[in-house]
Amino acid sequence: RHGSGAAAADAEGRRRLAGDAEVERGPDLVTFACAVSALARAGQYGRATAMAQRATGWRPSWGKEAFRILVAGLSSMGAWREAVGALGRMEAANLIPDKVAYTATMTACVRGGSWQQALRLFGEMRSNRVRPDARTLGAALRALEAAGGDDSWRTALRLLRTFEANGDAAPNPVNYTPLARLLGAAGKWQLALGLCGRLRDAGSAPDALLYGVLIRMAARAGSLEPGEEPARGGPDADDGGSSSGSSGS
Repeated sequence: RHGSGAAAADAEGRRRLAGDAEVERGPDLVTFACAVSALARAGQYGRATAMAQRATGWRPSWGKEAFRILVAGLSSMGAWREAVGALGRMEAANLIPDKVAYTATMTACVRGGSWQQALRLFGEMRSNRVRPDARTLGAALRALEAAGGDDSWRTALRLLRTFEANGDAAPNPVNYTPLARLLGAAGKWQLALGLCGRLRDAGSAPDALLYGVLIRMAARAGSLEPGEEPARGGPDADDGGSSSGSSGS
């Protein structure tokens, strides 16, 4: 009796998931999700991708979730090339990746040393009108930090301002840390030190990692006396030459 009751409950679950009165016998979303996750963890990337594609054949919404699980699994293991490939297969199947899939892959690309791919994915995400979040911003800022160059800090500041103005990310020390390193490398130490005031104004505070970055920067620049508070300003301050400084000034 218990077995027949469980079977009936399973059949009802399938009926509700599919939205049909009659459901063809076969796997369900949970089956596909578990299989994709297990295969990805085992390093069977090809089989995991094939399983996600099978899920798409059964139901596009299942395929989207299966690919999302696949991308997250690949990214967590640092397999950024495979994660990028999985995103491409999603798009080939007319499945637009969501912000979780994009952000996870961007993060894996940065960790794998491919900041170019991370920034490309960020641009693709915006082209597909997938709304990002604070984690997406963090991945983009770390990619810009890895890219370096004269314009990276300006791009990072513009991104930060846009995200915060749109409500996509609140000021937080996790995202301010790579920005502070970028500003310090460009000699914009006053802007970097002003991030502390920005965080306090938003009701947050620097964490130990951000404090460490700022303290080392201030020591190199010789800009702060013992016990002196960092200047306010931060991302909304002028990013031109008037707020810049260098260790030799």
